[in-house]
Amino acid sequence: MEKTSLILVGAQWGDEGKGKITDWLSSHMDYCVRYQGGHNAGHTLYIDGKKTVLHLIPSGIFHAKTIAIIGSGVVISPSHLWKEIEELKASGLNMNPEKLWISPNAPVITSFHQQLDVAREAKGDVKIGTTGKGIGPTYEDVAARKSIHLKDLLDIHVLTAKLKNIATEKNALLQLVYGMNPVSVEEEAKTLFEYGQKLKNYLKNFQNEFFNDSEKNKNSKILYEGAQGILLDLKFGTYPYVTSSHTVPMGAHFGAGINHYESCLKLGVLKAYTTRVGEGPFPTELFDSMGETIQTKGKEFGATTGRKRRCGWLDMPLLRYAIQVGHLDAFAMTKVDVMAELGDVKICTHYEYTDETNSHKKISIYSNDLDLKKVRPVFQTLPGWDAVVDQKGQLTKELKHYLDVVESELKRPISLLGTGVGREDLMILKPQVFGSLMS
Repeated sequence: MEKTSLILVGAQWGDEGKGKITDWLSSHMDYCVRYQGGHNAGHTLYIDGKKTVLHLIPSGIFHAKTIAIIGSGVVISPSHLWKEIEELKASGLNMNPEKLWISPNAPVITSFHQQLDVAREAKGDVKIGTTGKGIGPTYEDVAARKSIHLKDLLDIHVLTAKLKNIATEKNALLQLVYGMNPVSVEEEAKTLFEYGQKLKNYLKNFQNEFFNDSEKNKNSKILYEGAQGILLDLKFGTYPYVTSSHTVPMGAHFGAGINHYESCLKLGVLKAYTTRVGEGPFPTELFDSMGETIQTKGKEFGATTGRKRRCGWLDMPLLRYAIQVGHLDAFAMTKVDVMAELGDVKICTHYEYTDETNSHKKISIYSNDLDLKKVRPVFQTLPGWDAVVDQKGQLTKELKHYLDVVESELKRPISLLGTGVGREDLMILKPQVFGSLMS
């Protein structure tokens, strides 16, 4: 089937450099849709040498012909969203409502949610590694059918009533369980209503644009931009050390409300190594100077929180699992430049595992009933590369060999290569993967 749209997802634990890939591909798209997560995500872009970090605004916003859309699967902090809009306006970007559409049904992060998130992480027995932005508690209210949506911010009476509906329980938790001050319904309603007035012109039931216009629905090129990564998916990730939304490609159409799944190219983004921020098992983690070198060279610090990212070698069992649950067609690999001049490099080809009967097993693909704390990674050592390209502008033979081995292990093509931080630092290795999407 001809691929008419594209879903771009992280194939690891997030932080793979998706923003730059989204920005670059969006120049060929009509729409760029963010479909899940919240402002706990941070997509860093370098355009003409200028650094921009986006948290809620889709990374396709910088292209004049591309409409940026925030879907109903995204949980929104109105204050942070408005701040982001204002900062992009100040930089000279067109942020008019015809350029940015926001679903009226996107759930709202309130002060209740944010304070509960911080309190739970601080005092809970199990540390998940949450950013404390209120993401999880907001998704909880969606499941409990108590969610406040952006459209509710336009009517002070509806908004106040909905806030009262959640206030009794949440203030009791804040005061009695966590020893924190309660949130005032009246002050919260006033603040949120003010942001509703600022944001109201951006709210658009864009699903009608597609469902009621068969030509637009059929012919539009849409890039669905995911946050975090497949291994952080609420259901399919390394639970409980996961995020609170569905990061797999299937989540794109739940969170966007536009259904092109069968005709979408599923492109996974991976680093040339592996990183993880926050808590959770990490089989290939490096605890030596090599890990510190990769962390320093790769500037592996969270765009949202500044937290250090743990670094390790590339993990084939986890990536094979990402292919399986994400139905991934191809990959884009980033940060091969970070791996230059490191000497020999390694990839984990499989795990060794001893079960409760003391039987030794070879594990080639992760499954989410496997305890990653109990596996032993088995590595293949490969020659490293001193540079990404040679004097003729071709990939160095060592890097080419590394890519060939990874492709052979995963049985998927690496179609794009990220060789630096800038928009221009991308190489198309297999244009045939994209077909007419790039025309």
